[in-house]
Amino acid sequence: MPNTLLSFSSGVVALGGAFHAAVEVCGGEWMYGSNGVRCIPPRSDEGHVYECSIYMGRTMLDREQLACVLHELAQQWPGEQYDLLSRNCCSFAAAMCQRLGVGELPRWVDRLPRLLHGGREAGIVALQAALRARSATIALMQELPAVAAQPCDEQPCDDRKAVHKLHGEVAPRLEQGAACGGA
Repeated sequence: MPNTLLSFSSGVVALGGAFHAAVEVCGGEWMYGSNGVRCIPPRSDEGHVYECSIYMGRTMLDREQLACVLHELAQQWPGEQYDLLSRNCCSFAAAMCQRLGVGELPRWVDRLPRLLHGGREAGIVALQAALRARSATIALMQELPAVAAQPCDEQPCDDRKAVHKLHGEVAPRLEQGAACGGA
């Protein structure tokens, strides 16, 4: 999908969206995607819409040092590790700019994937907490019949009736949830 559908622009400068990013150095445009690191002629990638160039400065690396950095980056960024939100063309461009010593990529370039990645991570944490709470509830519900079976002199009879009622209402729901793929 062309990135024009997902970018938000004020006409002069993009405000943040889904952008493709690459780094132009020594006459080549270096980019990262699901096929790994590759180099093409600048602004020739037909899979993306060219928006603008951002001058990041000149690298102080000579050609031999640059070749070593590019080789290392190609080894560290294999295509099978590509992730649309956390390990993408923008994060590669940011890493490459750092390695070239030209500074930080502007934060607006990768704002959308960073925000979505943060949301995904928060969702994972929330899901893990919910699964732990569910497991604790199931363990508690498995203990309720033993509590309800205690003689009345060890606990008030009204409490025992409440425990039986709670177990009867909640246990079938938990079992149904477990049958639907819950952990």
